[in-house]
Amino acid sequence: MIIIVILFERTIQENFWLFIPLIFSIFVLAKISRTAPQSIKTIMLSHTSKTRFKHFENTKADQNILHFYLLSVFIHCIYIYSFPSELFIAKTTLCVLAPCLFYSKKIIIIFSGRLFEERTLFNSYQNSHNITVIIQGLFLLPVSLINIIYEKEAITINKMVILLFLSLLLCRTTYYFFSGRASNVSYFHLFSYLCTLEILPLVCIMGYVL
Repeated sequence: MIIIVILFERTIQENFWLFIPLIFSIFVLAKISRTAPQSIKTIMLSHTSKTRFKHFENTKADQNILHFYLLSVFIHCIYIYSFPSELFIAKTTLCVLAPCLFYSKKIIIIFSGRLFEERTLFNSYQNSHNITVIIQGLFLLPVSLINIIYEKEAITINKMVILLFLSLLLCRTTYYFFSGRASNVSYFHLFSYLCTLEILPLVCIMGYVL
């Protein structure tokens, strides 16, 4: 009981304000899930089979998918602020950069599809990107709550989460490579895309974690 009181007092003093966007995110997530109860299941299982991925592509125009994506980007920002670190300015900078990077990647994927004349292939890349961002956001929601309550004691959990996302990105990069080769995209174009948009972020995150 004493430990709970201490944790509660510390949370109020240092990270209480993060509960406001966190509760807002949970409320929005519940509202979207209520209007489209199958959306989360479709998103979470999209990468497990071609049929489910195709189903996601058919429903991507649904406003709920856009809402999920925007909410997930917002949750990423909450996670950045909840991360056990006292570098407030660095966190603020990352929160500004994160949405810019997500949307820049979407724009570059669309541009690459036109440049390489492989719109169908890069459209699937864009869908895969959307799915990954949403899944990461759903995972980061409870992790952010853990960070707010336990702070520095949650560093190990954060490293495990980041390594899990690295594994997810690695699997995605492998999928991009083989699907690109199946569509006869040249090695030069394929590696140019993978190195700039997939492998480089992977190396940067790995360098931060390790």
